[in-house]
Amino acid sequence: VLAVLFIYVFAVITFVAFNEPMDPIEEEGPPCKTFYQCMGAHMTSGIMGDINGMFFVGEKGYDPWNVIPEEVDQNMKMQARTLFVLVFFMLWQFVIVNIFIGLIASSFEAIRDDKKTIRTDSQSKCLVCSQDMYTFDGATPGGFAFHIGHEHSPLQYVFFLHHLRKIREDDQTGAESGVAAVLRDAVTTTEKGSWLPVGKALSLQR
Repeated sequence: VLAVLFIYVFAVITFVAFNEPMDPIEEEGPPCKTFYQCMGAHMTSGIMGDINGMFFVGEKGYDPWNVIPEEVDQNMKMQARTLFVLVFFMLWQFVIVNIFIGLIASSFEAIRDDKKTIRTDSQSKCLVCSQDMYTFDGATPGGFAFHIGHEHSPLQYVFFLHHLRKIREDDQTGAESGVAAVLRDAVTTTEKGSWLPVGKALSLQR
C-alpha cells in the first residue's frame, strides 16, 4: 500500500507538470496522455525503482549532455524534471526499499521469537497444567521428567480426546460425560480447556 501511494503521488506530479515532451521532435516525454496511462507507466517503471526511462524515450536516450544545461538559469523545466527523477530514485532506493526490508526482517524475527517461545515452554513447562519444571524438580519423586511422562502426558490427553469422539454417549463414564459436555457446550477456547487441571498436579498435593 505504501509503495502504491508513493508511486501514485509521483504519477500525479508527472501528469500535472511533466507530461509534455521537452523536445517534440525526439518525443522525449512520458506516456501520460491520460492519467490511467500515466499511472500504469509509473507502476511498471516505479516498481523497478527508476522512472528515468519514461522521460527519455527518443533516439538519444538519456544523455547528461542533453539534460544538464551549461548554466543554472537555462532550461529550468528540464532541470526540474531531472531533479524530480533523482528524488524518486533516492526515496525509493534509500527509504521505501529499506522500509520493506525492515518489515520483512521484523516479520521473520517475530516468527523466530514465537518458535523459540513455544520450544522453551514445551521444554520447561507442563503442557497440561502449565507449571514449570522447577516446581517439580526436587519436590516430587522423578521430578519434571516423571510428571510429563506419567502424570500429565500430552499424548495421553490427546488419546483421551480421540476416545471421546469415538465412544458412544451411552458407554461414557461419569468423568467422560462431564468432559464431553464441557467440550460440547463451550463457546470460547478458554471454556473448552476449563476441564484441564491447570495449576494442579496430584504429586504436588501429596
